[in-house]
Amino acid sequence: MSSTDRDIRVFANNEERTGAVREYILSCIHEALDARNVCSIALSGGTTPLSLYASLSNATLDWSRIHVFLVDERFVSTDSADSNEKMIRQTLISNITIPTENFHLLYTTGTLENMAYEASHDIQAFFGNKPSFDIILLGMGDDGHTASLFEIPNMHNTHTIVVPIHNSPKPPSERLSLSYTTINNAAHIIFLVSGSSKSVPFHSVQNNDTTLPATHIRPLNGDMVWFIDKEVAV
Repeated sequence: MSSTDRDIRVFANNEERTGAVREYILSCIHEALDARNVCSIALSGGTTPLSLYASLSNATLDWSRIHVFLVDERFVSTDSADSNEKMIRQTLISNITIPTENFHLLYTTGTLENMAYEASHDIQAFFGNKPSFDIILLGMGDDGHTASLFEIPNMHNTHTIVVPIHNSPKPPSERLSLSYTTINNAAHIIFLVSGSSKSVPFHSVQNNDTTLPATHIRPLNGDMVWFIDKEVAV
């Protein structure tokens, strides 16, 4: 994707950005529901999307037709402060009426490899052989990682749906993550990035620094939008 293809939207504050992302996601959800009567969305953890999830919980939506997945998960217990499931459940899932089976988890009760296999199988059972999410929401670390992908793609492992992460440079060291291939097959990829510490990696990604994992998020047939604050844009 060339720089002229990039859709980068800059906002003065978190409130404005949250409102804009919310409306964009809602439009994508309605697009999917109108086309297929079902929508799939994968959500990331971290602190940046907290206000967004709270805002989405107030939206008027038929959640029985929407399936929520996790982009990645730390290999910790579900009551841990590091659990993405816990955060998303508290900010969104517990505040909406959604069937239990519509919240698809990345379980951490077995070995890392077995849980990656089980998660891949579950996602494949929902989508078929080639998963294609309607919406994937991503963040980016100040080291240029996204999801729990800290290394550039392994080209010998391009068909994996969920990958086990054994040695994350940021704790917890063990994680599960949607793969580059899975993410890049989505219809709509959204980056939500804030803070001055993200400015340098953001510009490096835009300049196609292939040493950074986020640079390798390149939708195959979908679109990608960056929602950033002015501190990132500097």
